[in-house]
Amino acid sequence: MEKMKSLDAPYLSKNPKITFAFEKLDLSERRGLGFTTIRTLPTEHKLPLPVVTFDNPFLVFEFSRSYDNGNHTDNRINLLSSNEGKGFDFIKLNSPVTRKSYEEHFGVSRKTAERHLSKLVSLNLINRVGAGPATSYSFTSY
Repeated sequence: MEKMKSLDAPYLSKNPKITFAFEKLDLSERRGLGFTTIRTLPTEHKLPLPVVTFDNPFLVFEFSRSYDNGNHTDNRINLLSSNEGKGFDFIKLNSPVTRKSYEEHFGVSRKTAERHLSKLVSLNLINRVGAGPATSYSFTSY
């Protein structure tokens, strides 16, 4: 389930021959469960990544139209600003992330990066690993 939530699940297929044919016709992704598309489309269109949960027996994908709509079922995400939400998505896709790489990716100051990362840690959306210059931040499951 952790792989699903981080949009990095392994390739599974009941019928590899049909999957191969559909992939050759550009009708499906051969490797994965469509997570490549689910990961790239929101980024290309500047939208939040979906929130993935499991409601037995269903895998639920929650898509938002913006970072600011406040309609997430996980109330912690509703507490994030648009920029913090983008930072959270960046960490989900690129874990582990250092403060420096966060700064460089978003072009923000050290203080802004520290403030965003601290808020994400305090909401238990990401984990702080290590201390000092070697500190990194990793995605935490919902």
